Amino acid sequence: MNKTITTKYYCHRSGVFKSKGKGECALKITGSCKIDQCCPFFIRTVAGLINIDGTYCKTHFGHQNEIRYLPIPTIVQETIAGIPIFIFEICSY
Repeated sequence: MNKTITTKYYCHRSGVFKSKGKGECALKITGSCKIDQCCPFFIRTVAGLINIDGTYCKTHFGHQNEIRYLPIPTIVQETIAGIPIFIFEICSY
């Protein structure tokens, strides 16, 4: 039995902005990170029992890599906001 797991990653700036709200609030100053077109960047991995194969297109089209549009992990957002983060260690007795 030859099982593989395929994972695909795409540029987070690719696509069209779709508002989830009803227009009651103003958009943020920086606007959406979406570029209203398709960016060809992708990474595709296929992991088997013995090896991992990868394919990628490193070309970004229609935008520059700007730090203001990079996603920030939740733990970093909470640290910046000053929200205490509790890490629990689970022990079995």
